[in-house]
Amino acid sequence: MTEPKIAAHLPVAPPIPLYPRDAGGRFGPGNPGRTPGSKNRVRRERLAAVQELFPRAIEVLTERLDAGDIGAAKMVLDACLPARGRTVDFDGDVSPEAIESALADGAITPTEAAQVASALKSVREVSDLEALTKRLEAIESALSST
Repeated sequence: MTEPKIAAHLPVAPPIPLYPRDAGGRFGPGNPGRTPGSKNRVRRERLAAVQELFPRAIEVLTERLDAGDIGAAKMVLDACLPARGRTVDFDGDVSPEAIESALADGAITPTEAAQVASALKSVREVSDLEALTKRLEAIESALSST
């Protein structure tokens, strides 16, 4: 039995890249790549197609809601309501005392009270920062006029 002859393989040069990159894979000089945040043509076309379907989708959803479709109602509620917890209403009075009173009455849970208090603290910090900025501007204008 004779052994098959194996053809000698010649080394093949790697293809020359159309857009040269450096050793780290980054685009080379003169080729910055796509602008950050830009969308390619296929993505733009798909987005336009979905946007064209939007009015029809709303019509179908409305029809299904009118027909009493529970799945459609669930979809709308899931999209409209907060993902976690529930909406807490303080009738315009969001003060530490109102939070404490609602917690004592059992209207909100301790976790909800902590979340509302944290949000209130953040709002107050922003408000204080704005007041300090106005005071600083007034002082700077008084100093520059003298």
